[in-house]
Amino acid sequence: LTCSHDGEPQHPGLPLQRCAREWLGVELPQQVTFHAGAQFMVPGHVILSRSREWYAHLRHMVEMEDKGAWVMERLWNFVWPSR
Repeated sequence: LTCSHDGEPQHPGLPLQRCAREWLGVELPQQVTFHAGAQFMVPGHVILSRSREWYAHLRHMVEMEDKGAWVMERLWNFVWPSR
């Protein structure tokens, strides 16, 4: 699926651009491609390229954000970009 910086058309009003900047330090493209349900496969070495503390902090940020789960559904490709 694809959506805009604010989650349209599926969930309008999501703060995708702000969260991408604050949580991951990235700017989003005009259209964000994502997989509904956050279904993906990631090699272990890619997951382990970030510290346990980094993931704990990200989890905290997501939990503090209203609709954080829907935001993360659209940002996983930026947590683990294709290399």
